[in-house]
This record gives sequence, structure tokens and C-alpha cells, in this order.
Amino acid sequence: MTMLTLENGRLTETSVDTLRQYSDMLACQCPEKLLEILHSIRSFIDYSDSCIVRYPADAETHVWLRTAALNLDKLLCGTVVQLARMEGFIDDQNNLIPRSK
Repeated sequence: MTMLTLENGRLTETSVDTLRQYSDMLACQCPEKLLEILHSIRSFIDYSDSCIVRYPADAETHVWLRTAALNLDKLLCGTVVQLARMEGFIDDQNNLIPRSK
């Protein structure tokens, strides 16, 4: 059985991709919209990493921004996991529930 995996409170990219495959099971686009926001946050984290290196004089600010973005990532991952549970995509142990054919 496939399980959603979290590392340090953040969904792995494999788990995000798996959830994206399940998001079409709902008429509303809420799961997909949340996953889009998560993607944007992760892109910002990567961007912040590059700013830390490129602009050493502002490294402290960029480290702070990166930390804030990581906190948002963790919060949003918890929200996505809870929504997946509420919508019946996963069980209480984060195991994916097989899709109906």
C-alpha cells in the first residue's frame, strides 16, 4: 500500500505528485489550488537559497525569508494532508486509499 511521506513536516515531492493524481476526484479544485500554492512556496525557498549565496550582505534577511517559507510549507503540508484525509484519499496512517475504478 502506498503511503504519503513527510520529511521534517514537509510532503515529499513523490507524495505531492501522488496527491495531484487524486485531486481530480473532487468537483472543486481546492486540492489542486493548494498544491499550486505549495509549488510556489517551494520555488520561493529555492530562490531564497540562491539569494543567500548571490547577496551575502543580505544573507540574514534571506535566511529569515527562507525560514518563514519553510514554516509556510509545513503548515500547508499539514493542511493538504488533513484535506486528503477528510476527502477519503488517505487513512489515519497516511496510507492512500485505492481509487475506485
